[in-house]
Amino acid sequence: MHNGIIAIDKPLSLTSSKVVSVIKKKFNLSKVGHGGTLDPLATGVLLLFLNRATKFSVFSLNSEKEYKALITFGQSTSTFDAEGDIVETKSIPELSYEDIKNSLSKYIGIIDQTPPIFSAIKIKGKPSYYYARKNIKVELSSKKVYVESIDILNWDGRNLELKIVAGKGFYVRTFADE
Repeated sequence: MHNGIIAIDKPLSLTSSKVVSVIKKKFNLSKVGHGGTLDPLATGVLLLFLNRATKFSVFSLNSEKEYKALITFGQSTSTFDAEGDIVETKSIPELSYEDIKNSLSKYIGIIDQTPPIFSAIKIKGKPSYYYARKNIKVELSSKKVYVESIDILNWDGRNLELKIVAGKGFYVRTFADE
C-alpha cells in the first residue's frame, strides 16, 4: 500500500477529479484526495494525498495559494472564463497602470466573494455546475476570503496579468469578473 503526498503539474482541460481518478486507477490506490480544486482551465500544482496521507489534505486546503491570472477586459462570459458564452461586451475605458493598481488595493485583506455558479460548490449534494448546465437557478452565498497580495505583472490596456496570493475559497474567475 502506497501512502504519501505527490505534486502533479495539472494540465489544461483536465478536472482535479479526473487527475485523482487517473492516479488512483494507475497505481491501484484505495484512497486519493487533493489539496484544493483547480478549474479545468487552470494549470499548476495539484497536491494529491494517497491512502493514509489523505488525512493531511486539510493542511493544504487551509493554506494560502499563489495564482497567476490573465484577465481580458471588455467581455464577460457565462462561466467567468474563456470557455463560457459571451454574455456582455463593453468598451474598455482608458486605464493607466496607477488606475489599475489603485483599484486592486480594495481587494487586499478579508473580502466578500460569491463563488461562480459554474463551480464544484455542493448544493443539495450536487456541484453547482450541475444546476448551471441545466439552467436551474440556485443561490450561492457570498463568503469571506482572504487575499494576501496582488501584484501586477503586465497591463497592456486590454489584458491584465496578475500574481495573486490568497487563502481558501478564493475564486480567480469571480475576482476577474468583478
